[in-house]
Amino acid sequence: MSRNTRSLIAELTPPIVVRLARQIAPGMFSAKKLLPRYMAGRFATYGEASRAAGVGYESEQMADAVLAKTQSFRELLAEGKLVTSTFDRVAMALMAVGDVGPELRVIDFGGAFGTHYWIAKSLLGDRVRLRWHVVETPVVCARGAQLANDELKFFDSLDAAKRALGEPHLVYSDGVLHALPDPIDALRRLIQCRARYLCLRRIGTTEPATFTVLHIRLSDHEPDVPLPASIEDGPSPLALACPTRDSVERALGERYTIRYRFGGPSQVYPHGDVTVSMFGYFCELSSGQSRQ
Repeated sequence: MSRNTRSLIAELTPPIVVRLARQIAPGMFSAKKLLPRYMAGRFATYGEASRAAGVGYESEQMADAVLAKTQSFRELLAEGKLVTSTFDRVAMALMAVGDVGPELRVIDFGGAFGTHYWIAKSLLGDRVRLRWHVVETPVVCARGAQLANDELKFFDSLDAAKRALGEPHLVYSDGVLHALPDPIDALRRLIQCRARYLCLRRIGTTEPATFTVLHIRLSDHEPDVPLPASIEDGPSPLALACPTRDSVERALGERYTIRYRFGGPSQVYPHGDVTVSMFGYFCELSSGQSRQ
């Protein structure tokens, strides 16, 4: 490969962002929400929060809505009419990973219908072969088959994704860990992949750790494009298990060195009683840690 991945992203990203930003349709991302997002309730266990939320992440209605939004996202991306914060987060991860050779192997934990893959593909084109394995719920994987290709695959277990991929260069996860019953256990399973790099974005943390319910609409789910008119909007409450920031960093420190931290102000949700701080990390496997 004549130029490494880092130089490709540094070269491609600025003009793409500038060009696409000028073409965004007015008001594309300002669609009125039917209700504000909010978190409410403190529960003793994730199971209690899950029962209060209802179907949650196994909802076929939610999967259909996210699939429809992903198809719209792909069309807008192909037309050069799309810039979102997700674009920036993926581009940053690719820049930080840099040159890994002619093939980039990624496990995308909780990557829905491949939004992160489509962004990476738009940036790198065919100059780097991607092997992008998304780990998702069975309901998402069943629908994801229609989007799968030689580079993008869907798996309903982390172990299956690892077996099919081999040694990953990057494990990527965005806004997922706090949506799992035991986020620290899930994090340790990601760490056990022994990828050279680990990029975790938007981990919802609380002090102390909290089980709660996030109340949102179907239209609130990413990717950040309007819900197609063919899909009726409606409530989509989700159970959350928010860990403490310290517990996340202790787990990471067992095998990884934190190279970059990402954080923002706390998010206070209207009408709710829970305050959540969002943090993220880009980590490199520590010296002396075997990748086998």
